[in-house]
Amino acid sequence: MLLTKATPDHIGVYQYGFAGCGFGGRTFVQQVKAAPSRILFTGDVTLEKRPVRALRSAPSETLPSTDEEWIDLAIKKLSTTFEGHQAAHGGKLHMAITGGLDSRLLLSVAREYCSDISLFVYGSDADIDVQIAKQVASAAGLPLRQVDKSAWALPDPDEYREVFSKQAIGYDGWANGSIINGGQDYIERLNRNAPGEVVVNGGLGEVMRNFFSLPARPFRTRDIYDHFFSNFDASSATDHYAEEEYANSITAVVRDELGPTDEPLSRAQVELIYPLVRGRWWTARELAVSMRFTEHLFPFLDLAMIEGFDHMPLPLKSSGRLQCAAIQTLAPDLARVPTAYGFTPEAGPSRKAMLKAFAKQQVRPAWRKRLVRHTLQHMPNEVTSPARRIIEAIADPTFSYMAPYFDISRVRSGEQLGRIAVMEWLFAHYGGDRMSTA
Repeated sequence: MLLTKATPDHIGVYQYGFAGCGFGGRTFVQQVKAAPSRILFTGDVTLEKRPVRALRSAPSETLPSTDEEWIDLAIKKLSTTFEGHQAAHGGKLHMAITGGLDSRLLLSVAREYCSDISLFVYGSDADIDVQIAKQVASAAGLPLRQVDKSAWALPDPDEYREVFSKQAIGYDGWANGSIINGGQDYIERLNRNAPGEVVVNGGLGEVMRNFFSLPARPFRTRDIYDHFFSNFDASSATDHYAEEEYANSITAVVRDELGPTDEPLSRAQVELIYPLVRGRWWTARELAVSMRFTEHLFPFLDLAMIEGFDHMPLPLKSSGRLQCAAIQTLAPDLARVPTAYGFTPEAGPSRKAMLKAFAKQQVRPAWRKRLVRHTLQHMPNEVTSPARRIIEAIADPTFSYMAPYFDISRVRSGEQLGRIAVMEWLFAHYGGDRMSTA
């Protein structure tokens, strides 16, 4: 069904403006909802809903009991993914590589099953990711393609209107980040891989780490909101924004995704929040947008891959200890190359890295929320004049649809301003209704 009317969902507007996605099926348009979790749509013409198995915390007696067994399990899960992909599709792999551990681990496993691999990295020669990617490519004997987005020039504002219309279609209207980027990202996505190549993305690899950097104790859902989901500058919102209403919209989704549960949450349940909430609504949107351009493989975004890792001992997750050990087991040559964290996988996390991780775990969620917001509110305005000009080329400079929700003069983030401009453009394009709290 074609969209003939667009009414702002005020909570969805703030979720996308602040977090880059909607949660729990909500979007910034009341008439558009994302498919609910645990439902698979089947059929060619008439879509039918079919329940799928939910991800739940696994019984501990079925899980590994030693660090070595956990490392073997992680390798086995990833190996099954790449082995299955090669058996079904064969072909070539084009893999992102950074200074982190997720992409290094995926490359270590992929080499066991695919001999035709090429790498790519984003950044300038001065970026640590690029410097390390070159070392990894050299150690692996693989070709590396470097894309320096900072060298992309912004187009003339008048020319950008036509460019953006194509982008809006390509991105299906919106993406997690701003799709207002001059058009080069759109072209890069179209030309990212050669015919027959599948792009490998390491999104959701944080399931193997203590992503939230929280200690081993129970937490309430509101703690998780304060610690992670509140990491935005709320000072750019107007009086139409209500912190408690916004927080409740996120914590309700967390409880729904976890299923029937009591407060406080067990530490294993806290670990499930990353794949079930962040993964389901943010990473999955990146997958959906990426697949509009070319074939992608997201090895970590898989139920079989995620299941059980909520019970992995936190010391093994800390600072990527498990990933380091797995890389050393599979690819000693790649394990000798340093990471952006200041240590090699061969040596494992340094004392400095472990102390830093420990210190982060001591910050209470409510304190962290105040600290992050204070920091964001005092950051320099990163919105450049050229960027503002191309935004105004596609959006009403007065932001007549979004002004009730955001004080545009207080928006310091270029990506946030871009997302707000996208919403402004879409509501204007569809003749949307202005402010509604329905």
